[in-house]
Amino acid sequence: MKKFKFFAGLAAAGIIGLTAYELIKNKRIAIMPANTPRAYDIQIHNFLGALDRDEAFDAAQLNDSFLFIKNRYDCSDFLVNSLLRAMYAYHHKLDAYQPHLSARMKELLLDFKYHWDQNGADSLCTWSENHQILFAGAEYLAGHLYEDEIFYNSGRTGAYHKARGKQRILEWCKRRFRFGFTEWYSNNYYLEDLAAMSNIQEFAPDSEVQHAMTQILHLIFFDMATQSFKGSFVSTGGRMYEDNKKSAKHGCQLNSVIMKAFGMKLIDSAAPFHEELTIISHGMDYNFLLNKSYKVPTVIKSIAKDSSEQIIKQSNSVDIDEGMKMSLFGNSDAQLAAQWEMEAFTNHQVFGYTMKGLKRNNMFCSQFMGPLRLLNLTVLKPFYGLLAKTINPITNGKATQRANTYTYRNKKYFMATTQNYLPGGYSDQQHLWHVTLSHEVCVFATHPSGELEEKGALSKSPGYWVGNGRNPHAAQHENTILAIYHLPTKNAAFENHVYQFTHAYFPAALFDETVLNKQYAVGKLGTAFVALIGASELELCGNDELKQYGAQQFWICICSSKETESFNAFVDRIQSTTIDFNGSTLSMNNLTLNYQGDFYVDGCIVPTQYKRFDSAYCVAERDADHYIITHKDKSLEVRL
Repeated sequence: MKKFKFFAGLAAAGIIGLTAYELIKNKRIAIMPANTPRAYDIQIHNFLGALDRDEAFDAAQLNDSFLFIKNRYDCSDFLVNSLLRAMYAYHHKLDAYQPHLSARMKELLLDFKYHWDQNGADSLCTWSENHQILFAGAEYLAGHLYEDEIFYNSGRTGAYHKARGKQRILEWCKRRFRFGFTEWYSNNYYLEDLAAMSNIQEFAPDSEVQHAMTQILHLIFFDMATQSFKGSFVSTGGRMYEDNKKSAKHGCQLNSVIMKAFGMKLIDSAAPFHEELTIISHGMDYNFLLNKSYKVPTVIKSIAKDSSEQIIKQSNSVDIDEGMKMSLFGNSDAQLAAQWEMEAFTNHQVFGYTMKGLKRNNMFCSQFMGPLRLLNLTVLKPFYGLLAKTINPITNGKATQRANTYTYRNKKYFMATTQNYLPGGYSDQQHLWHVTLSHEVCVFATHPSGELEEKGALSKSPGYWVGNGRNPHAAQHENTILAIYHLPTKNAAFENHVYQFTHAYFPAALFDETVLNKQYAVGKLGTAFVALIGASELELCGNDELKQYGAQQFWICICSSKETESFNAFVDRIQSTTIDFNGSTLSMNNLTLNYQGDFYVDGCIVPTQYKRFDSAYCVAERDADHYIITHKDKSLEVRL
């Protein structure tokens, strides 16, 4: 017994000593900055426009872009993709702007880091869905340009990098084909996808890669066609910021792309999405606008312009449990790519994979991942899943899990909801229900999770208008959205504050006419009408915010138009509607929603788990081997 106690004590002392050593070692890991120490003037994207138009351009303006890439600040891959288009499409023009300009660009490409498993300590975000294709496409195209040369950072040939990039491109395309986009309908991040996708499609030396990318381009434009209203692409979305939600005019980063792709005229005044000290993506759309190879299929253009009444159901991404059953996630590089592109890091099912992947790829120096370095302890490794499940941190909301989206649109208005998306859970940047009435006027509600900031897109995620502190249980049937909110009184792990109100964005000053009366807010824009109904009296804050307080509450959103009734009749109908709510069950007319339960229409349960596509335009199961898109007399087969 004494020997047992002695050896047990010795083992305990060893574990304590090892843990202390590892903690000290982990704390000493230097965290690399993600952003620039001063404001950088990023001009590489605008240079593409000048090259195409043969306009004068002072190449000295590219110095900040080159320094940004050289120092590997986060989003360097945005710049590298525009640099590659310059090299592929306009190489013969470069040195006329500045002697040896093409050589400077070549040096940057040879020295760049193209994947998380390559050399270098940095805070490059290499893992999200858009970044994965930006990095993979850049590695593939740079490797092809310099197949026989040695890349400085890796010590490998261009041929090696070309093969690695090709592999990751094809894997990314396969996941998009099978499951859709994890950053579903994002009018911010689809721009970044398109920059890489367009370059790959146009310049790929392999027919296999070009074909795969062409098919996924068809699918992303199909998303944009079905989820836009007269060209205004603002819908429910997997990753959206404040600006992106509030209007297509000021927040959709794809207006120029839509105008070219669908042949539409739009007011293009969206403010560029930017990092704190840089305007990083302004002009990225040139990578698509200057594409001479890809043409949006006629049937997709026709769908984008269709103003008939339509119900469009679709599913995107996967639930984490679903991904686990399919062995989509795991320790291999491809499995980490599938997990990390949906930003599933701390969720208990995959946290062990995250920690192994970060350690193996020396990523604890990242400003984004650095806090996790303190958990890189031998004593914790067997318990990562249990630890994550017990703590249930707010960071779990970053994971953009399966979205079953329901869209109702006609020639007067557009409504979309991600049905039954993790009610009561966290959402980092997910936007769960939305109404678009025009290119400028949108309506939605959220549960805030941070103070109001002036930085717009840079507000914390989740924040005042970004994501939700707690998700509602939202469900839509035709022109009616029901959303029940249960607000906790205690903070979650790593949550600063729990707000005891929800709020709606209702830009009263932009409506032709509004009626605000206790728990009702009704707006008229042209011949379209929208109504919001709250569980309690609504408080108007400023010109565009409606608040309501209470631990258990709801928002109901209903749209109509002059074709159905007059505005006064609509107001009367809304204010006379009988609503029953007991905190968990919300009933109105023929609709009943049970919080974290079933959704009923006319007394029958309505399934809210959808096929991959289910609409008049396309019907297909998840994981189908091909899709047929049709409208009127036009059709298109999409197949990898």
